[in-house]
Amino acid sequence: MTTLVGAPKPLKEANSLEAEEHAKFAVEEHNRQVQANLCFKRVVSAQTQVVSGTMFHLSIEAHSEQHGTGVYDAKVWTKPWESFKKLEDFKPSKQGSDFCFSCCSPEAAGAAIALDDPVVINEAAEHALKGLQQRSNSLIPYELDHVVKAQAEEGTNALDLVLKVKRGSREEHVNAKLHRGDTGWTLTSAHVL
Repeated sequence: MTTLVGAPKPLKEANSLEAEEHAKFAVEEHNRQVQANLCFKRVVSAQTQVVSGTMFHLSIEAHSEQHGTGVYDAKVWTKPWESFKKLEDFKPSKQGSDFCFSCCSPEAAGAAIALDDPVVINEAAEHALKGLQQRSNSLIPYELDHVVKAQAEEGTNALDLVLKVKRGSREEHVNAKLHRGDTGWTLTSAHVL
């Protein structure tokens, strides 16, 4: 599979020291700019894009006393050779509102994921597909063919999916990792196999 030059590429480890450093910078800079009081919790997902330097596309989980815990999308532009780092964008993620499914109410968030419930698995797959589509710069949308494999991590609200998707006449398999929390499904990583 060929990759587009300059397209965002997922970091292999979202919670790497490098991603965490840039995420903490994004939260601190946002707090400074708007006099907010967000506290960094973790990096949900991270991508890098080569521009004149590197643009980090980060999904960050942060907490504030007024609004509770939420997911925020941030872009941090770096030029290491100039010791340059700038917060380009920081906003609440659509994952927290637009992608919350009814099965993921706060009451359901603590419950084990029912692998035998096709509605839950299908909603998770649809959420993964929407997240994959948002990360793609292709004009041809992904279409879900079927769920190849669904596996829940015991003792957590994490779900690993292997999806068969179509983009035009091409068929691909996608590995997606999701987490179900108070705000619904969160796509933590997705990549084409």
